[in-house]
Amino acid sequence: MVPSPWQLAERHASLQLPEGSAVLDTVRPGNGLQLTTPDHPNCTVFKIYGDGLDSPLEATDPDTATPDTYVRGNDLVVTFGKTKHLPFSLQTYWRAIAPRSEGIHWGLELILSAQTLRLQSHACVRAESLLNGTEILNLRNHAQPDFETLTPDRGPLVLTPSDRTGCFVFRAENALLSYVEMIHPLDFTTSQLERQTDTQLWSLSHTTVDQRMEKGVILRGRLRGILVPRQQDLEFAGKAYEDFCVAKLPLTT
Repeated sequence: MVPSPWQLAERHASLQLPEGSAVLDTVRPGNGLQLTTPDHPNCTVFKIYGDGLDSPLEATDPDTATPDTYVRGNDLVVTFGKTKHLPFSLQTYWRAIAPRSEGIHWGLELILSAQTLRLQSHACVRAESLLNGTEILNLRNHAQPDFETLTPDRGPLVLTPSDRTGCFVFRAENALLSYVEMIHPLDFTTSQLERQTDTQLWSLSHTTVDQRMEKGVILRGRLRGILVPRQQDLEFAGKAYEDFCVAKLPLTT
């Protein structure tokens, strides 16, 4: 049996990377996955925000409450019941992506699965990453890979599916690896990019779920973050996004 890449110790889960590490506080997923690599130090991937959008998701009492958490293969599964910031249940799948021949050095897929016991409820979930980069590019055309440099100099830059895709490439100065983040086109409604206050990091946020839901209906959102070689990052990013677009939704429970 192949061992899981995840190591779970009480409320903290860790994921070993070929060049670095990633750590998640399962009680406070609003803090995100702390990603540390030589090329992208002190970055945070996929902070999860609940119904209020400005309220990071955490257990009702972070000091004592422990969400249902377990490791299954490449998945770290964390389930949250109703909290003051989350009037529905949310199951989060943090899926490690093994390095592949397509140039992916490391990858992580986040699958958000929301449902309610009410007859009707409104589900709103947002994911945010804090990333470094001296150049940021966005894939405009999925059919014929066409990347454009983004320059959000003044205020936030809001992107929608009308003329963009949800695929972003972050290049750091003198880095050997570029970070690529993407949201599945079926879940892409709005993404926002802006400079994080008082830091050199960029905030990239995605609205993954924002709609009314009925009892028994499950709403899901999918995101991926990968590290690829800088010299061919746009080629690898375009291929990875193409694969993501046609990938079947993984079975979850």
